[in-house]
Amino acid sequence: MFPTEPLIRVGNTEWDVFLAASGVTTTQGWVSYIKPNNAQWLFFLMIASGGGGGMGAGGAATVASGGGGSGGMSRLLIPASLLPDVIWLRPGAGGAGAVASGNGSAGVQSYISVAPNTTAANLIMTMTGGGGGGGAATSTAGTAGAIGTATAAAYLGLGLWTSAAGQAGSAGSAAANAAVTAVAFGGTGIITSGGAGGGNGTANGGNITGAGLVPTLLGGLGAAPRDGKPGFNQGKPISIGPTNFLPNLLFTGGSGGGGATTGVSGNGGPAGIGGGGGGGGNSSGAGGTAGNGGNGGDGLIIIGAF
Repeated sequence: MFPTEPLIRVGNTEWDVFLAASGVTTTQGWVSYIKPNNAQWLFFLMIASGGGGGMGAGGAATVASGGGGSGGMSRLLIPASLLPDVIWLRPGAGGAGAVASGNGSAGVQSYISVAPNTTAANLIMTMTGGGGGGGAATSTAGTAGAIGTATAAAYLGLGLWTSAAGQAGSAGSAAANAAVTAVAFGGTGIITSGGAGGGNGTANGGNITGAGLVPTLLGGLGAAPRDGKPGFNQGKPISIGPTNFLPNLLFTGGSGGGGATTGVSGNGGPAGIGGGGGGGGNSSGAGGTAGNGGNGGDGLIIIGAF
């Protein structure tokens, strides 16, 4: 895990962007941030990781898997003098989409700490990831990543802090060939979204309904199955600089995979930062196979020093 841009100055603020550590073992993957000598204030933005989409059982199924839930967001503004010169970071990795019949994985918890460990007395800020979408013979949506709590980190009381919960994914088809509810971006206080559920049989996968600067992402087609769409800005570099514009920091979950009758169902779309993976489509006839769940979006930490 490395900053995508080392110490970019915009006006009087120096920005660093930190990407997720791989793996779930929180004794590894920490990276250090050295506080600039001239910093009077530090601003932390944490986007928690999203959960992966589920995968159905295949065969003559009557349901399809759910999309993963997104992570939430927390922000903290704190006097630089109240924190040590070295700060430790571990943004969580997104949950894996299911590649065998079952639920997607939850996103890994994210941390900012005064030491490279998860001891609450050392934590500046932390958030859990979104839940994985249901799979096998269930169609349940992945749960939203929980809102941060003031008691989870000892240093939160030294600054101005706010937190917002994530957004749940949507469930997959709840009956044979049944339509899937879309996931709506915006209106939840976060800049990402949950993932949409997969379709069963002739049903399309769930859409991600865009708003503002975010486009609508259609789910995969049913019957002649297609994969769900990747989340908005999925896989694009994250950077901050004088020429950047807001869409660089807007993301969504993946849309759902389309259903099939006796063929191969569509895979759920992978998510952008913090979003939920799309649920895989599922078959309605004997001999059909389910699609994989999309991977949840990685967490992200941005630090501004001024």
